[in-house]
Amino acid sequence: MTPDVTVDISNATLTQDGENRVRVGNIKGKERPEQLKLCIGYHAGYKVETYLSFAWPEAYEKAQYAADIIMKKMKRKGLQAEDIHISYVGLNALHLGVADMDPDFVKRMNEVVLRIAIRTKEKAEAAKIIPEIAPLQLNGPPGASFFGGRAKVREVIGLWPTLIPRDAVKLTPHILEVN
Repeated sequence: MTPDVTVDISNATLTQDGENRVRVGNIKGKERPEQLKLCIGYHAGYKVETYLSFAWPEAYEKAQYAADIIMKKMKRKGLQAEDIHISYVGLNALHLGVADMDPDFVKRMNEVVLRIAIRTKEKAEAAKIIPEIAPLQLNGPPGASFFGGRAKVREVIGLWPTLIPRDAVKLTPHILEVN
């Protein structure tokens, strides 16, 4: 759906139409929609994401242990988080619950990067995790290192998409020539 047309490509077909040529067919269009999409940005709190890498042997186990240590510290500090996300880059950060977690595969991992991301309403809450990361290099599971510098609190801009009547928007084109 765009402001100009609604296109249905659910039954699209592709057929060879010569060398280096393809014919696209069975696409249907409808009149422009009566509503337009409006996306509104709003302040949605603060976030911090931090990374710790762990080396073989048992890289994943070490990363899990470090995550457990950090989460216990956050509980003692009374962290008020809207969202906490823990993943292991190199293992399940992209595929999450469908990642290959075969015990033999996991045991042979050369390295795993622990990623912890938190989102809070208050900036001070997000900052609670920052001083807990660096000490794990010396006092946490062996083989740990962090990269990317010290984590920083960042503002989160949320997105609220909605539809509005087309006649609520007055479009005024502007042409700007740049030399």
